[in-house]
Amino acid sequence: MRTVLTASLVFLTVACGVSSKGQTGASAGTAAGAAPTSGGAATGAGGTGGSTTTGGGQSNSGTSGELAAGLPCSSDSACASGNCGVDGMGHCCLSPDRCPLGDGGASCEATGCDDIGACIYPDAGTSCGTPSCYNGLFIPLGSCDGAGGCLSGQAAVCPDRFGCDDAGACHTSCGSSADCAKSYACNAAHCGPQRSAGSCTENDDCVSNDCSGLDAGADGGLTAGLCCAQPCPEPAPACRSQACDEATGDCVYPVGESCSPQLCEKDQNIFPTCDPHGSCIPVVTPCPDDLACNGTNTACNTSCQQDSDCVSGTSCDVDAGTCGS
Repeated sequence: MRTVLTASLVFLTVACGVSSKGQTGASAGTAAGAAPTSGGAATGAGGTGGSTTTGGGQSNSGTSGELAAGLPCSSDSACASGNCGVDGMGHCCLSPDRCPLGDGGASCEATGCDDIGACIYPDAGTSCGTPSCYNGLFIPLGSCDGAGGCLSGQAAVCPDRFGCDDAGACHTSCGSSADCAKSYACNAAHCGPQRSAGSCTENDDCVSNDCSGLDAGADGGLTAGLCCAQPCPEPAPACRSQACDEATGDCVYPVGESCSPQLCEKDQNIFPTCDPHGSCIPVVTPCPDDLACNGTNTACNTSCQQDSDCVSGTSCDVDAGTCGS
C-alpha cells in the first residue's frame, strides 16, 4: 500500500509540471526528506547573489580614513587621525591636529611621525635661532628642546673682551674702544682694561677719560698720549698740562715757562711763570746793578744813559753805563 502511494505522488508532481528549478538544493533535499548536500548550499540559478566578505570580516570597499596611528601612509585621508606625517607622507599621526610647531622655527619643528604615531622632532641640542647682541652682551645660537621649542643661548661677554657688532656677532679686532665690551678700551687692536697710567690713543682708554698729549700728526691722525690718573685741572690756560707721568699718571705742567708778558714795576722785574700745579704765578726779582725799569715798564734797564735809568739814590756813570752811589 505505501509503495502505491509514493508512486502516485511522484506521478502527480510530474503531471502538474512542478519543477525543482529555482529552488535551492537545501529546499529540494528537505522536500525529499533528506539532509542538504554541499552542492545544495550553493545559490541556485534562479536566486540573487549576496555580498562577499573578507576572511577577517572587514569590508573590501577600501581603507580610506581607517589606518591606525603608526601605519605607513601616503595621504592624510588614509589615516583615521586625518594626518599622514607632517606633509601627507610617512606614518599616520596620533593627533588629529598637526604636530605643534613650538617657537623654535624651521630648525626645531617636527619632521614626521614614528611607527606609533608620535611626532618626531630634531634632537635636543640641535642649533636654532640666530645670534644677537643685547645690552653689550653676546647671545649665541640657541638649541632645540626636542619638542619643537628653541632654548635661547646664554648671554655672555664676547671672547677677549671684544664687543658686539651691528650684525649681532662679536668683533675679533678693534679700531676704537667702541668695538670693545663695556668698560674696556682698544689699544693696538686689542681690548683691555682702562688704564690709570701709561700709553693711550683715545680719551676713553683711560679711567679718567683723559689721554693727554693727543695732537694731530701730519696725516691728521692722533699721536699716542699718556693716561692721566685723574682729569688735570687748568687754573691758567697757558699752563695747562701737556702730558701725564707714564708711571703714576700724575699731571705734568710746564713748570717755569712764561705764561704772561714780562713786567717791570718799582725797580723789580716780574716774570709770570707756570708752577707745578698749573697756575701762572709772578716771579719777582730786583733789577740788577741798581738799574731801574725801562721807560715802557716791560723790563729792567741793562745800562744807563742818565740818572733816571738808575734806582733812586744812585747816579749814572755815563761813560761806564753803570749805576752807583
